Amino acid sequence: MNWQEIIIESAPEGVEAVANIADEVGAGGVAIEDPQMVINKIKEGSWDAYELPEYLTQGENAFVRLYLPVNENLPRRLEDMKQRLDYLNTYLLPGCIKNISYATVKEEDWAENWKAYYKPVRVGRSILIKPSWEEVVPAPGDIIVELDPGMAFGTGTHATTVLCLEFLEDIIREGHKVYDVGTGSGILAITGAKLGAEVVSIDIDEVAVRVARENAALNGVAAKVEVKLGDLLAGETEPADIVVANIVADVIKEVIPQAKEKLKDSGLLLVSGIFVERLPDIYRWLEENGFKHRKTRESGDWAAVLAVKEA
Repeated sequence: MNWQEIIIESAPEGVEAVANIADEVGAGGVAIEDPQMVINKIKEGSWDAYELPEYLTQGENAFVRLYLPVNENLPRRLEDMKQRLDYLNTYLLPGCIKNISYATVKEEDWAENWKAYYKPVRVGRSILIKPSWEEVVPAPGDIIVELDPGMAFGTGTHATTVLCLEFLEDIIREGHKVYDVGTGSGILAITGAKLGAEVVSIDIDEVAVRVARENAALNGVAAKVEVKLGDLLAGETEPADIVVANIVADVIKEVIPQAKEKLKDSGLLLVSGIFVERLPDIYRWLEENGFKHRKTRESGDWAAVLAVKEA
């Protein structure tokens, strides 16, 4: 099978909405490429600039790369995508779409080409995220998370994921019960399990559920990570110590009251995927639902917020 590759250049404030549209039209793979995050990694010494394409080492705009199967449904999907992007660009976030390019790629190229830009990366004090095909020499005490994102979002290098991982390293204790809402590749759930938690990870996308299960098995934590197909926290009944959701702000609004019902008294809610300008909304929704803000971390335009359920 061949694939239609679409690369959408977007202003930072539009990237999550564009990625959501890609998911809604049935993309068989979505990747967010954020030059600001890449520049930060180069400055930190985590990546080498020469390993990366020039467009990912300069500029301010982000890129959403998605793939649609070339079949009889492709024209309909492309038209659906165009209408949604036009509405976003005209009414919701005027002018956020900067450019759209198209190319047809073969199955083997689609499966392999993106791997060239996915490198091991250190997060926090001791978390080392590595792709399954890369060899690394761990330092003493490293928690190694091996990942093959496949067609699911979440390589561990986007700022929203990094912020969550840094928080999880600080807050998870042995035996904690954790819900990971919108698990994607399963990176947060797997890290949580390696930090000592029992995790239920949930995603509405069947591909993400399959990839997350495969990655949990790859990391030897399948017994500690239960991956479910589901809609946010609907149907979950077991009380949790922590709920984590790395998704867009408007979906976080739905998660907050659900998390209040599932969390134990003094349980923690960690939300990410938030543009900094949406923080006032997040703080208001948390307060309205009986949460007390504990800490916010920011990275460029992105933020993650930790809050505690008040008894």
